[in-house]
Amino acid sequence: MLKNVKAIKYKCEVVETDIPYEYKSKEVSMTKVMKIKLLKKIDNNNINIEFLRSLGIPLLRGPVTISKEAASKIEEIA
Repeated sequence: MLKNVKAIKYKCEVVETDIPYEYKSKEVSMTKVMKIKLLKKIDNNNINIEFLRSLGIPLLRGPVTISKEAASKIEEIA
């Protein structure tokens, strides 16, 4: 059974964006997707929702712009 982790668990690199793709359900509708490459699995829960909020990063449910300082602090842990 999957559980809600509320932490960043993977470091990925975007390889390609704006790939046409049609999908629609009650919850979500997509017309474009992206390809990503897994760089690293993060085995701890140190980059959790509380840590992200302390850096001024809101709930992650879509694209979010973060400060260079916040990105640096996340990189130190990841």
